Amino acid sequence: MVDWEDGISKTVGVVLLKVDENNVPSVLLTKEKPEPGGKPAGWGIPQGRKEPFDKDEVEAALREFTGETRREITKDQLETAFRWESTFIPSRSADNELHQIIWFLVIVDKPPLVVVDFNDESKEVEDVRWFRLNQLPDAKYGAGMYRSHRERLAEVLRAAAERPEMFKNYGLDAEELAQIVNSKSKKSKKSRRPK
Repeated sequence: MVDWEDGISKTVGVVLLKVDENNVPSVLLTKEKPEPGGKPAGWGIPQGRKEPFDKDEVEAALREFTGETRREITKDQLETAFRWESTFIPSRSADNELHQIIWFLVIVDKPPLVVVDFNDESKEVEDVRWFRLNQLPDAKYGAGMYRSHRERLAEVLRAAAERPEMFKNYGLDAEELAQIVNSKSKKSKKSRRPK
């Protein structure tokens, strides 16, 4: 069951950036299990639908993030995070219903604790890994990052440039990070062109 508020279906996600001791940022991505006869598995930002039992988008994002990554972040981290929203009509929508994506950008210098082992048979996720922004998985080398997630990640970083204090302590520039992700996206598109 999907939570509809004002006729809008909502998807929430967490963009978690970890900055190492050399100020090199990595993003935590999940790889979905392939669907039999469905879309191929790919890497993406941990996300999922806001359900009717979720009190708000923060609670939904916490539930989805922990459920998919088996890692723990706090409610306070999300409440103070940069919040990015996009509302649109999906191209595959038969009835032109609005959909909203809400992603929270959280920056940490230590990876969150793993709270649950990946022996859970019911999970939707096959793998969870950190990727440097300049080394995002490319479809050319197996399961790549979903193009829509890569494009949204660049949009989130560009938009987050309005809060430079989030990046200042790490010596990072949000606009530069968005350009790194964007340039990787352009290379991926070129590599898929038929010869």
